Amino acid sequence: MQLISKYPKLIITALLILTIAVISYFVYKTYYIPKTPFDEAMIYLNHGKAALALDIFEQQEKLHPEDSSLLPYLALSYLRCDRLAEARTALDTALKLNLDTTYLTNSVLEFAKYYQNKEDYTEAENLLLSASIDNESKDLDTQKGLLYYNWALNDLGKTNYDLAIKHLNEASQYKASLASNIRQNINNKLSQCYRNLGLISQGQDSNLSKAIDLYEKSLSYNNDPLTHYNLANLYLQIKNNKKAIENFRIVINTDPNNLDAHQKLIDLLIQNKDYKSAKENLEKLLEKEKCLDNYLLLAKINQQLNNYPGCVKALEDAISLKPKLDIYLKLRDVLNSWAITLTSHHNLREANSVKGHALRISEVIVKLTKEEEKKLESQTAILNSNLPPINIVYSKIWLSKGSLTPEGEIKIQNTSTFDILDLGLQAYFYDNTVKKNYGCITLPIVTSATKKFIKGSYKTLYFSSPNTINPDNKVSVIIFWKNHLLKEFPITKEN
Repeated sequence: MQLISKYPKLIITALLILTIAVISYFVYKTYYIPKTPFDEAMIYLNHGKAALALDIFEQQEKLHPEDSSLLPYLALSYLRCDRLAEARTALDTALKLNLDTTYLTNSVLEFAKYYQNKEDYTEAENLLLSASIDNESKDLDTQKGLLYYNWALNDLGKTNYDLAIKHLNEASQYKASLASNIRQNINNKLSQCYRNLGLISQGQDSNLSKAIDLYEKSLSYNNDPLTHYNLANLYLQIKNNKKAIENFRIVINTDPNNLDAHQKLIDLLIQNKDYKSAKENLEKLLEKEKCLDNYLLLAKINQQLNNYPGCVKALEDAISLKPKLDIYLKLRDVLNSWAITLTSHHNLREANSVKGHALRISEVIVKLTKEEEKKLESQTAILNSNLPPINIVYSKIWLSKGSLTPEGEIKIQNTSTFDILDLGLQAYFYDNTVKKNYGCITLPIVTSATKKFIKGSYKTLYFSSPNTINPDNKVSVIIFWKNHLLKEFPITKEN
């Protein structure tokens, strides 16, 4: 007692260490000291030492040749030692004997994974389907589902869409046993397969009805805006405006940045004389892309709706982007028509106000007309002496998403009656919003150091802006030849 009271902490620590040692001994004896050679082999097999496990299993097979329960363990040990022929012999024998063991199921699953990794999907399938094992096993269903899913991905990599659909449908039979992300991906891949088959049918077979059916099938698995867009364009081709409008609306609702879908929907609504809906959609489009043509289109729609204030506003917005004479003329005509309408309704005060606006626009028109006449005289003199020997037959000017530097591609043709030995163009990048020139570059079509430009032939030129631009502004590229305007191209902003 004196010892305990003198060294209490030391004694308690010693007792604790002794207790831990006793417990550790019993745990080690129970779990790590094998009771039988089989237990020892299983420890090796579970710890990645298949060769050591195999030696013990083979010894046990020689001592007990009548014990067929060793076959699944032998099969797995042979497989992990890359002795496939012996592994299959042991596994096939176990399967023929209809051994009812959980470990046989585990062995079959591992063999199936082995064949999948070798992309021998047929052998993996044969093994999983023909094995008379625990068919209620959730692990077995999971492996079957993964087999068909991975097989389908392999088919997709080889663009074999029909086979991919077959295997994805087979994988769907085991959805309940698969992870949620794989279940969702099965639908996504089925949608992708049918969409790609639709593209092939549309392009190669020109079978629009078949392509439409394939796109509709694709949408039954995944409501993808790209598929709706392709489908809308097909309905547009077969003049089914109702279905085209329906699909373009879905595209816009799910992908508001698809400006082409906006534009096509507006055109269809105008064709159907649904000017109210066309106006609503065009105003949404103008929030994303302020464009001269769209303002002019909005003015036309407002005219159809007898909305004179809206028409005037749209034309004034167009003028703010490009103060052209023809737009001023349209604005004056609309103002005069509006004044007449107001007068007929005895709204004389407002009519006089609108007439005053029209008179101010007329003064601007007189001034611009004189300027245009001078330009015309100057251009006529240039054309009479220097007719352009080329024609721009194709153009694409774009601003990539996230970029501040526009790029361009033009294709020109030598339309003269002679081969050209020396020719250059000038490309100006002009901001119509702030009336600013972003710089000019020279496009050398042909020089003394290059081959001549044969009459009737074509050349393609690629170029980019020498300076960055403001992507929110309306910028265009203006092409000149010897101070003669060839063409002006708006820059398309890619989303």
